[in-house]
Amino acid sequence: MVPAAKAARRFSVVLNGASSVLLKLLGFPSLHDAEGALSEEEILGMLAQAYARGSLSNEKKRLLERVMRFSEATARQVMVPRLDVVFLDADMAVEDAIS
Repeated sequence: MVPAAKAARRFSVVLNGASSVLLKLLGFPSLHDAEGALSEEEILGMLAQAYARGSLSNEKKRLLERVMRFSEATARQVMVPRLDVVFLDADMAVEDAIS
């Protein structure tokens, strides 16, 4: 990892810890206590509102909706059958792969 990235990560960890302590001292619940505070339907409603206000593009809205619904999918629904998979040899030249 790049030294600047390591320093930024350390700073982020320290800042996150400090903010958690401060919030706890002020009587606010920690993020761990608030886990699951919003239901899936509430989050989807927030996405719809953001889209209606114009602060979220249709592409991003659809992507986030699919992410939320992904846990409902089975492996069969998301997999690509082996016979339908197209692959390239790692040693193949770019020109050959394109043609």
